[in-house]
Amino acid sequence: MKQTLYQILGVRPKDTASNIAAAHEILSSACLARQQQGDQNAANELMRITAAFGILGSAEKRDAYDEKLAAMQFQPRPIAFGQAASPLAGKGGLTAKRRVESASSKLASCRVCDKEISRTAPVCPHCGEVSPVHSPRPAQLTQPGTFLGVLVAFIVTMIFVFVKIGGGGQSTSTTPPAPVIDSAQAQVDCKRYVLRQLKTPSKAEFAPFRETTITGSGDGPWVVKGWVDSQNSFGAMMRTNYACTVSYSGEDVTLQDLQIK
Repeated sequence: MKQTLYQILGVRPKDTASNIAAAHEILSSACLARQQQGDQNAANELMRITAAFGILGSAEKRDAYDEKLAAMQFQPRPIAFGQAASPLAGKGGLTAKRRVESASSKLASCRVCDKEISRTAPVCPHCGEVSPVHSPRPAQLTQPGTFLGVLVAFIVTMIFVFVKIGGGGQSTSTTPPAPVIDSAQAQVDCKRYVLRQLKTPSKAEFAPFRETTITGSGDGPWVVKGWVDSQNSFGAMMRTNYACTVSYSGEDVTLQDLQIK
């Protein structure tokens, strides 16, 4: 599955512009450090990160991209092999009522923000929730007992068995692999939690990657220690040290501890 620009930067569609800018800075610094160490893939990753931020870093370009991303998630699927064509094809198509019913059957409510989205959308375009709709139950034949429905079901079953046997019993699942958690991702997530505690998060300036201590591996826990400059209640910039501990379970991140001094 092709990554979205949000996934390239390791952020969510609902994140603020400051969070996206912080993620871009962290990932860029990490790529530059790897490039200096001779990592041949760092240059390509830096180009992808820079290109993604070129769009998400602009309010107008980001809005246009969000609309395009939402439209892609609502694209109808092509007609499956053996599926019968509509009896109204070539005679004016479906009536207005049939069109409304057909479109409504492809929509559902997000389980987090409760807004209307496509049943097949992998990510909610409104709140960024992953897998926002429970997997639908297999569609049933609209006219049980008809010869055509039974024939289609038989053909689909035989194709599945043939592919299963011909492929040596190997799974053909297209489920994307679990995300790889590294020090840069842990720093991005810890910054999100630190920003929530600041009075003026939009003015915050974090320590560069090289001045930040990050320890951990795999799903964690990851411990990130660094500093952040932000405005206090009087508008003066003050430096504050922080220590953040996070852990991961699939695509979910959990804050275990946060100390700001």
